[in-house]
Parts: sequence; structure tokens; C-alpha cells
Amino acid sequence: MERTAYTAEKPKVDPSLQPENDPLIHTCVDHFEIRGLAGEGGMGRVYIAHDLSLDRPVALKLLRQEYAGQEELTNRLIHEARAQARIQHPHVVSVYYIGEFQGAPYFAMEWVDGVTLGQQLEKNGPIAWKEALEIVIQTARALMHAHLKRFSHRDVKPSNIILTHGSQYRSNSIEIKVTDFGLAAPIGQSEQHFMGTPRYASPELIEGRTPDHRSDIYALGIMFWELLMGRVPFDADSLPELFRQHQVGIRPPLPPETAPWRLRQLIMEMMDADPLKRPHTYEELLDRLTSCRPTKVTSGGVAARGFAWAVDLALIGGGCSVAFEKMYLTESTKTWGILVSYFLYYTLTHWIWGATIGKRAMNLRLQGAHHALSMPRILLRFVIQLWGPLVAAAMVAFQVGDVSNMSAVTEAVGGDLPVMTETLSPVLSQLIVPNIIVGLAWLAGFGVALTTEDRRALHDRIASTRVVYSMGDTREKAPSNAGSLSANRRQG
Repeated sequence: MERTAYTAEKPKVDPSLQPENDPLIHTCVDHFEIRGLAGEGGMGRVYIAHDLSLDRPVALKLLRQEYAGQEELTNRLIHEARAQARIQHPHVVSVYYIGEFQGAPYFAMEWVDGVTLGQQLEKNGPIAWKEALEIVIQTARALMHAHLKRFSHRDVKPSNIILTHGSQYRSNSIEIKVTDFGLAAPIGQSEQHFMGTPRYASPELIEGRTPDHRSDIYALGIMFWELLMGRVPFDADSLPELFRQHQVGIRPPLPPETAPWRLRQLIMEMMDADPLKRPHTYEELLDRLTSCRPTKVTSGGVAARGFAWAVDLALIGGGCSVAFEKMYLTESTKTWGILVSYFLYYTLTHWIWGATIGKRAMNLRLQGAHHALSMPRILLRFVIQLWGPLVAAAMVAFQVGDVSNMSAVTEAVGGDLPVMTETLSPVLSQLIVPNIIVGLAWLAGFGVALTTEDRRALHDRIASTRVVYSMGDTREKAPSNAGSLSANRRQG
């Protein structure tokens, strides 16, 4: 059940935050009894209060008394309350009431029992990508709802996202609330001077251009990067230098271990200096974010993979034998012809489909274990997987590949023992014994799959790949040009 102000227990007041001489604590502001201080900012304070009329906990945001006469700040607080009240959404803090106390405006809003993402990062450091992804998806949904109401938040950052109590560590129970719409503005409205938080500000906001929802997507990308790394991607000693980094600075890449390739690529697009290269709509953004959610995969069984390989060898071996039959090729040439044909078949089918015909027949597919599946990994996997047959083929071709030697062996089999022994000795020493040694070492690489839980053989471990049962075509393939991929996707 969703935890809201209606179902939450009585809020706990943090003694460390309580000022010694705050005259408002234990007094009433209209029908709200103030219990303690929850936090404060530059122009106001947020109190934990109790709504006496409806018997529920609330958060009360009051403008400081010294700013009561400043029309701009007064209007901004009223604007924040009204903007936030219009955006009724499960992941946006609800506003209940707006009033005036001692000449200064205030508003009452939903009490959310939790901590801000900023506090969470400061206390515990980076957040695992699965949990961070859920946080960003919920935030994007809240921002999309604001966009449908023709509002842009314009101050998306960890300190304005509340992580509700009990949801910090389990992705299936994460729930966030977006708050602080103090800088929210109608879409298309520009400001005469910069407004926002510099570390999360989009280049168009910095340059005074008219921002839209893609400015919030930019800030959300910066926040996503920060959740994974525990720090913001851009920082500087001076404001001009920080602005320059946002405008023309190189976007620092996320390390591979922080998140899957496809998600890292999306974050880089969200942080692009050019708004046209970011996701165009919240629908597109959410589509891609939700597709990055982890899905449980089952490693391909050894028997299924063995059968798939047998199917592939039968297809290539049988097909090549028929094709080479009337070409009058030497045995050595036929052997290399089969190997080359299998190489082309293996690499192209894995690159195009993520699976050979044999794997597709067994509902298997190949994917990157920690990175996107790429042609270099496919080639490396091929070489490691087939090094045994490749070495054997080389022995046949260069050591005993001569037809006259093989004829002598054939004749010796039907002759007397001394002649047969004399003829077979070189074959034993040059071919059979070395191949047995190579074969045992080669088979040992496959034996790894029988003794490990993830069923990955030696070639999968070295190439950082894995074979899994296919649950639809969700294979990731690294594009040769990420920018071209984004452009093509938008044009399509």
C-alpha cells in the first residue's frame, strides 16, 4: 500500500534540527499546530505540523519574516504552491492549503516520511543502478505529468526528490516524491536572468534561451549520473567555468561497471548539450528507461547448447561437403573451406540475430555479459571456442596433409605388422598424440560450463559473453556511431 500523509504514523521530530529559540514551535498557525522544524532554505523554513481540522500530519512551508515585504519572494512562494497544487500525481508532493501568517504567505502540503536523495547520497554514497533507475523512472513520470499541465520544473536535483521511508535499499519498494516547484514556469516562458541550480542547469537555461521539458530531461540526466557516481559530472571553482562545462565540456563517461551499456548510452543522450539530441518526449524517455529494467535471464543449458552446435556443424559440414564434392579439391583445401564457411556463418548470424540457426532452434541467444555484444567479442569467442579444431586443422594441413603419406597408411593397414608399425609411427607422433593432448585441453574449456552456476564455458568468460534462453529479441549491439544511431532513431 502506498504510504501517504493519511496513513503515516506521527512524524518524528529530529532534535538536532530544532533551534533553541524558534517562537513558532508548539504554537498554531491558523489550524496547524507546529511540532518542530523539518528543514530550512534561503528564503523559508519547512515545519512538521499537525492539521487540527482534518487530524493529519502536514509539512508547513513559511516565508521568513524578514522577507515578508518583498513582493518578488512573496509571489514566488505563492506561485510554487499554486503550481504544485495543480500537479496532482502520486510522485508529486500534494499541496493542501495556502494562507498568510503575520504578513507572510505559507502553504501546507503532504507530509512525506523520508529523506531527500541529496541526504541519501551524502550519507551512503552512490546508489546501485537498478534502484537509481526506478528513482529516475518515477521522477520522469512526475515531470511528464507536470509537462501535461504545461509546467516545467526547472530545478530538478537530488535535494528536491524525497525518498520515502523504508524504500532506500529495495528496488521493488522504492517510492519518491518530487517537491519544490518554486522555479516552475509555464512551458515556453523565459527569464531575464538565470534561475536554477548551476550544477544541474541546461545550456539553454544558462544562455537565456527559452527552456522546455528537455531542460528538465537534461537535469534529470545529470542527477542520474550523480546517483550512480556519488558526485556531479561537472564542477568548478568559478561559475563561468561551470557554465562553460555544461555548454561545451566533454561529458564524462560512466564506467562500464556502473550500469548496462544501453542505460549508460541513454544517460549520455539525456546530458547532451544540444536539446535536439536528447530524448524528444517524456514518452520516448520512459519507453527507453523502462526497457532498461533488469529482466531475469536463464543461462542456456549445456545439453541445449551442445545440440545447437551439432545442428550448426551438420548444416555447414553437410552443405560444404555437397558443394565441394564436384570441385575436385584436396582434403586440406576442403578442411579449410569448411572452417572458413563456418567462421562466416558463426560471426554473421551472431552479429545479425544474436544466435545461429542451431541456437534459434533451441530458443537460445548470445549476449554480452557486462558490455554490449560487439563484433570483436564475437571474433574473440570464435577463436577461443574453436582453437582446438583450428590447431588440428593446421596439423593436418602442414604435417601429414600430403596425400601420398595417407595412401601409404591405407596400404599399411592391410599389410604385415612391421610395415604398418613403421608407417604409422610418424602419424602417431605427428598427429594422433598431439591431437589427443590438444583435444583434452580444448574439452576442459567446455568443462567449465558443467561446474559453474552460470554455465559459461571458457570462451564465454574470456570474451565476456553468455548464452541465455531467449525471452524476445532484447539483445544489445553496440552501434559503430552512437550519434548516427540517435539521429536515425529520431528520424524514424
